[in-house]
Amino acid sequence: MLLDADFVHHWSKRYANGEVSAQENRLLGTTHDAIAIRGYLTRGELTDIVGWKSRRTLGVMKRDPNIAAADDTIENVTRVALARESTPTAATLVNGTLMARQGFRA
Repeated sequence: MLLDADFVHHWSKRYANGEVSAQENRLLGTTHDAIAIRGYLTRGELTDIVGWKSRRTLGVMKRDPNIAAADDTIENVTRVALARESTPTAATLVNGTLMARQGFRA
């Protein structure tokens, strides 16, 4: 696909003229710092990030009853995903979720 000036101009209008928006500033600043200290995302942070990256995915996320009732899953999956000492596997993520439901913390 050839990217000509018209194509670039058309799609660049969807962004804040190269400037970082207030939402991006917040996500890349205070939200990032809080996540880095805590080690996992809260439901609100995940919702903000998903909404920033993909409005369509945000709608799917809000309609999915499994996600809607999954605060412990959000915490545990993002805790494992953000852990520096290991690479998460499906088994690790499932195990972490099951442990959380039983009252254990990673």
